[in-house]
Amino acid sequence: MPTSELPLSDIAGDVLRIHRLVTRALRVSVEESAVYAREGYPDESHRRGLVAYVRCLATLLHAHHITEDESVFPYLRQVLPDAPYEALTAQHHAMDPILDRIRAALEGVADSDQAGPALEALHHSLEQMNALWHAHIAQEEAHVSAERIGVVVDDAEQAQMSVVFAREGRRHQMGLVPLYWLLPFLLYNLEGQDRQWMLNQMPSPRLSWIVTGVLLPWIWRKRWEPMAPFLLD
Repeated sequence: MPTSELPLSDIAGDVLRIHRLVTRALRVSVEESAVYAREGYPDESHRRGLVAYVRCLATLLHAHHITEDESVFPYLRQVLPDAPYEALTAQHHAMDPILDRIRAALEGVADSDQAGPALEALHHSLEQMNALWHAHIAQEEAHVSAERIGVVVDDAEQAQMSVVFAREGRRHQMGLVPLYWLLPFLLYNLEGQDRQWMLNQMPSPRLSWIVTGVLLPWIWRKRWEPMAPFLLD
């Protein structure tokens, strides 16, 4: 992709892209868990794929909230003091018990090759999270917008802070799920310029090439392939 066509880094835009990723992953998780709870798994691979996919979702969602609470919101308070940061942080905390229930249900799903109570509990918790998530991001995006931030923070500082926030987000994700799950989850729940933006979050272009040219299509393919039915091409 030519440099002129690359997505620009800006604080609100970066948050929106993560929101789009989580929104899609939640929708897919709710829909697929409902089908499996009703009809059973098509095969063992789909069960393993669901477990991997939702584990990545839970990891990203928690990491995103920690990054906002500890890094993004404290910075934005200095330039946009009128946004409802306390309410947004309280909404993050309200999601924590649901994340705990999702993780607990995943343990049951991972331990059984049949649809049953654990899968039903997982689906119910995902539905609860989905409802809270949409209400939360509607409020956040109304107050923390590109237009409002652009008035008080210039492009150079936004690009600098985007690097800082991306580094913090990676720090909160690392080690919680295998990279051979997390990287395809992060990339293939996005498309077009959003996917290119996610690639740009990697520490170097060389690493991006190794991930997309070697690791994902060849070395790690069999490890993340059970998630393929949930991901974009």
